[in-house]
Amino acid sequence: MTIILRPPSGVFHYNLISLVAALSVLEGIKEVMRREEVSPVPCVSCKWPNDIYLGGKKVSGILSEATFNGGIIEYMIVGMGINVNITQEELPYELKDIATSLAIETGKLYSRGRLIESVLRSFEKNYKMLYTDKNHILKSWIQKSSTLFKKVKAYTNEGIIEGMAEGVDERGFLIIHTPEGKKTITSADILHLR
Repeated sequence: MTIILRPPSGVFHYNLISLVAALSVLEGIKEVMRREEVSPVPCVSCKWPNDIYLGGKKVSGILSEATFNGGIIEYMIVGMGINVNITQEELPYELKDIATSLAIETGKLYSRGRLIESVLRSFEKNYKMLYTDKNHILKSWIQKSSTLFKKVKAYTNEGIIEGMAEGVDERGFLIIHTPEGKKTITSADILHLR
């Protein structure tokens, strides 16, 4: 699904909307699993910057794009894809070891409409929170992160950066501690290292 937003300038950094979306998808997934009385609930976590993992595999991806006019955001598009009822057999061969769905992880089928409802309810709550207490969003995301406090390799436009992911700044950018010092990553593909 896709959400179109017109956030005001100067209240919060637009990158935080990606964290809000990730948090909302995570909370929506947890809510529908609770409703279906899934027990035990598989671990659900956020991988910086825009993925949701369920039981250690990717279940959702988020893509956010902003359109600017003279440095001011005109609108922002937030796309969210969630693997809901796809079976193990339906997954492409090359994704079988790294991707999953709610159905694969829990053995149950889900109403996509109810999941969308749960995600949107959570998104509305979290998006409003950006206006009043963006630190709450950052803390909530940090608590649910699978990226922080792990060795990572970040594939950026400027090259590869390797080190310990140690936090996110007030804009939601990833902070990596490297042998050369701290680096702030605005955008990257992140590989968790073992």
